[in-house]
Amino acid sequence: MHLLFLPVVHTLEKKGNPIDKLACSEFWKAKDSYRQLQNAFFEYMVSNGFELQRGLPKEETDRVHYTLKEYKNITNYEQTKETLKNIKLELPNVPDIADININRLSKKRDEKILEEIIKPKDDLINELYQDKLILQQELLRKSKMFEKAEKYQKERDNIITDNENLHNQMEQIKSEYK
Repeated sequence: MHLLFLPVVHTLEKKGNPIDKLACSEFWKAKDSYRQLQNAFFEYMVSNGFELQRGLPKEETDRVHYTLKEYKNITNYEQTKETLKNIKLELPNVPDIADININRLSKKRDEKILEEIIKPKDDLINELYQDKLILQQELLRKSKMFEKAEKYQKERDNIITDNENLHNQMEQIKSEYK
């Protein structure tokens, strides 16, 4: 879903008359205003029975934005553009003007675009997204495991040091006892 959002602020003009004006700076005051809006939208939609997925925050994923060139390369933009250019409408041989249904022809083209381009790309994107989530969870699990291993290694080093100290003390006590 794509939403077009224009921040309209209700304010007063110089003469004191009420007006509505476009004012991004008045609406987007906090650094994360857009994230807050997305979170509010997500919570509203989920609370009203829609099943939406919300991505992980940037801070958790350390993701970076792609340049336009990288994105076109990833999405195979040139081939997609060429495929769209080569799609031809199939019209009846000698159509009667009364028999032509523009909506039907447009629908065939749209269905072909959906089947050959959009659906495979969406499926691949969803599959890659799920793989990414699994890998992020695995990475998080591994990093926690690594942190535990470091903690246990420090404890082990402390125990070995304590053991050596106790051994030295015991040897000293033995020599004093003799």
